[in-house]
Amino acid sequence: MSRIIVWVFVTGLTCAPVLAEGEPAIDARLIGYPQPLILPAASTALMWLVLMGLCVICVGPMFLNAKRTHLD
Repeated sequence: MSRIIVWVFVTGLTCAPVLAEGEPAIDARLIGYPQPLILPAASTALMWLVLMGLCVICVGPMFLNAKRTHLD
């Protein structure tokens, strides 16, 4: 029983700073710019290329010859 109490106490101490509300973090890279920096919208082209690559890896083995074994 005492282990559970110690575990709850230690977990509470380690989580307390994370749960504490404060000011939002300021990105130091943006300090000093005269106007807000707006980044361009990201593209999804890389994700489509990764998806096509995974499709080739997953669907490709279906087109292999089923009669061929490792004993050839």
